[in-house]
Amino acid sequence: MRKARKRIESQRKTEKGFTLIEVIIATLMIGIAVTPLLNLFAASQFHAAKAQQYLTAANLAQAKLEEIKDKAYHEVVSNSGKTPFPNQPAFTYTLSVVPGSRAGTKTVTVTVYWTSLQGEEHLTLTMEKVIR
Repeated sequence: MRKARKRIESQRKTEKGFTLIEVIIATLMIGIAVTPLLNLFAASQFHAAKAQQYLTAANLAQAKLEEIKDKAYHEVVSNSGKTPFPNQPAFTYTLSVVPGSRAGTKTVTVTVYWTSLQGEEHLTLTMEKVIR
C-alpha cells in the first residue's frame, strides 16, 4: 500500500498543467488588460462617426455656397427656417444673406444642422457675394 501511495504522490509531482487558481488569476489579468482596449475601441468608433458627420456637413455647406456663387447677385436671398437637403434628409440648413462690409457685396452664411448622440450640432460657413 505504501508503494502505491508513493507512486501516486510521485505522479502528482511530475504532472504538468495549471491549477484552477492559476487559470482564474490569468483570466482576471487578461480581463483587466482587455477592458481599457474595448473602451478605447468604442470611443474611437464614436469619434470617427462624429468626424464623418462634420465632414458631411462641411461638404453640404460648401456645395450650397458653390450653388450660390453661380446665382446672380439679385437672386441671392435668405431662406426662412431650416430646409432639408434633398440627398441628405438628416441634415438641414439655413441661409442668411445680409449686406456686406463693402458696397456691392452680400455676406452669405450657410449653417448646416444635424442631430447626433449629443443633441443638435451645427457647422457654419460664410462667404462674400460680389456684384458681377
